[in-house]
Amino acid sequence: MQRECPNIEGFVFTSATKQQLMEGLAVDIQQRNLSFPDGPIVTELETFEFAYTSFGVRYGAPEGLHDDCVCALALAARALRKKAGHARILVI
Repeated sequence: MQRECPNIEGFVFTSATKQQLMEGLAVDIQQRNLSFPDGPIVTELETFEFAYTSFGVRYGAPEGLHDDCVCALALAARALRKKAGHARILVI
């Protein structure tokens, strides 16, 4: 995909990168730098959790649920932060 569209940036999900991504999202939400509509995003955010393990912190949805919208929101917020400096972000 990146060969065909050079402006696409890949992101490798590891425990460490997901932790950084989610911590950035948490800061954006706490500082009200981020707006998003009600619906699946809010539902996933309400059930999203973290747990301390012997390997570090695990972020994700409880078993049987999804965190795709939370991850997409976090990636969008990260990309917009990088592009705009720390501007207010609206995700529609």
